[in-house]
Amino acid sequence: MFGKRWAVMAAAVAFCACGVDEAALGGGDDAEALDTGNSALSACAGTYERVCAVDGTNHTNACYAGGEAKVLHRGYCTAAERAACASSQCPARTHCEIRGLNGGIAGVCIQDPVTPTCASTTCASGYHCEMKGLNGGAAPVCIRNAVTPSCATTTCAAGSHCEMKGLNGGAAPVCIQDAVAQSCASTTCAVGSHCEMKGINGGAVPVCIQDAVAQNCASITCGPGSHCEMKGLNGGAVPVCIQDVAAQSCASTTCAVGSHCEMKGINGGAVPVCIRD
Repeated sequence: MFGKRWAVMAAAVAFCACGVDEAALGGGDDAEALDTGNSALSACAGTYERVCAVDGTNHTNACYAGGEAKVLHRGYCTAAERAACASSQCPARTHCEIRGLNGGIAGVCIQDPVTPTCASTTCASGYHCEMKGLNGGAAPVCIRNAVTPSCATTTCAAGSHCEMKGLNGGAAPVCIQDAVAQSCASTTCAVGSHCEMKGINGGAVPVCIQDAVAQNCASITCGPGSHCEMKGLNGGAVPVCIQDVAAQSCASTTCAVGSHCEMKGINGGAVPVCIRD
């Protein structure tokens, strides 16, 4: 009867880890406090399997030990394992872990893992560091700096240039067509005219001028009873309309009373002459 009662009590103790004194379960050899007293690791509660951590401390389960990677073995640590790190004095940013040494064990100081942060991360020029979520945590990531558009960072096509123009209360670079310098070389005038540069507003612009027409008798029409002749003017010649000379005859000549008309030779020709009757 007594043996059966003891087996029931042992099973009850194994099922509920709440408040169990590990030191007592270890025969008084373990001096570590119970993990259940650590409120920061309350999520680890619920499983009871004694483990020995790599630093020679006993824990209720692998979770309290820091995960399976931190478990040296199942069951309590031996006295030698507890003493290996208890007697080690490790410098700052290191911790003690049990390692096999020459067929035995020893406490070895191990560098603490460094949690990457932006403070410990150097980004290339033009980048900055931001902490980004990764696998439920956060890791430093180098992000390209935002570039403020300007004419210095803008390339315009040939024949245009950059100017900063207002946009939404700010300014943005805009490519503007270059002004074309006006000249007679770039100006086409209509037939019968030609280009000349004329002053305007202190500068000069190309202007199309009507071509001067060379004057001659072929381009002049004279009135009835006249004809065109080229006459000297200012060292040159211009077409001039001249009154036609009427051919003289007795038919067109009226003589006085008591005389009559006769054609008389003069200068190789003949002219009407009035002769007294």
